[in-house]
Amino acid sequence: MWLSIRARGGPWFRWWLRKIASFFLSATVAWDSIARPCEARKGWESLAWKSGYGSSWGSLPSVPSLATVLAAVGRAPFLDIELKEPPTEAGLDVISAARGTPDGRLLHAVVSSFDAEVLAAVGRRYPAWPRWLNTRDLEATTIGRARDLGCDGIAALWRVIDASSSDRVRAAGLTLAAYTVRRRPTLARLERLGVSAICVEGPALDD
Repeated sequence: MWLSIRARGGPWFRWWLRKIASFFLSATVAWDSIARPCEARKGWESLAWKSGYGSSWGSLPSVPSLATVLAAVGRAPFLDIELKEPPTEAGLDVISAARGTPDGRLLHAVVSSFDAEVLAAVGRRYPAWPRWLNTRDLEATTIGRARDLGCDGIAALWRVIDASSSDRVRAAGLTLAAYTVRRRPTLARLERLGVSAICVEGPALDD
């Protein structure tokens, strides 16, 4: 079981996210996934923090609640809050309390999932919240599914993103994000294609 949160902000976020992760999680937990900027002209740097857990929680000294993490992050960074299972009312209320706006939207955040039912449930409860469909392909049926769900974007496996597929996504009026990049040349290629957000880790983080 795991939760991923992706944040967008200034260059200092890499240091800041590591401090947050080391504070909340044990040293044995896999984490440290950061998304680089795709719109350098705007001076934004995209970062992602992903914490991974096995099927057993017993080995962890503590696991922070979503409310705790959202409070620690604050309202300034852009977050991609990925849901792995159907959300409870209480869980959605936590997100709303942390990032909800008076007009029913989210401040600097999107909700994403691989599960269409999860995205549909979020849309029924909070129809104005931006949602991304996470996917491993960019076939026409997948793009159509995102549109049918009322999603604002698609986060796709980097391997399936090329000039043709990115054009199809844009033609459908959707934002395109990519995951998970580990090589600098791949990062550069996706940036040239104009991908809006890229989750990167490992050597791709090297300056």
